[in-house]
Amino acid sequence: MSLASSWAIALVLSSVAVLGGPDVLDRLPAILSTPVWHLDDLYTGDPPQVLVESADVLLTAGNLQRIEVALRQPDAHDQTMFAFAFALGRRADVGLVAPLLERPTLPSPAFTGLLRGLAEHAPDNADEHLRAWLAADSLAEVLDAVPFLPATINRARMALGANERARARGVPSSGVNRLAFGSWLNPLPLNCALPNVNTPPSEPASQ
Repeated sequence: MSLASSWAIALVLSSVAVLGGPDVLDRLPAILSTPVWHLDDLYTGDPPQVLVESADVLLTAGNLQRIEVALRQPDAHDQTMFAFAFALGRRADVGLVAPLLERPTLPSPAFTGLLRGLAEHAPDNADEHLRAWLAADSLAEVLDAVPFLPATINRARMALGANERARARGVPSSGVNRLAFGSWLNPLPLNCALPNVNTPPSEPASQ
């Protein structure tokens, strides 16, 4: 372990006493406010062990209110919160976290991370949440979430549907550009995805 990573983890752990004790919610604010790359020697996209262990403690307790408090930490670093929520979603029972995704009211890094983790072990359930958001006119949230999920034709169609509805209402919808001009669509058959992506003249592809 590098000296910098050791120092960062020691600093986080030393905050336990300051925050009031060994309970997971006491130490989580310090952990989640630390940039994720300081929690591991080489951050590769998988949640660092300290985030996985914290997620396991919360999930073992099975207290939805405590999980929601953790996901709403006000000083959390965005990428650290995404990684933590990803660990939660990937390991949680679908029924436990479903109420947190019925409406996307969590901070964006939390709900996108939670949905991304859920999509790994319960992809159909993740798609049900997207469809529910679309039906509830949570269009921006659909566009925010889809690029973080594994690419499928159904998800591309939902994102494009959200984009078209947002455009029709005059709502800024440049988020679809992350799908059309990024790497997200690459795994999909070209003739299934790209012909449906129409960027309006007022939204250049470079945006």
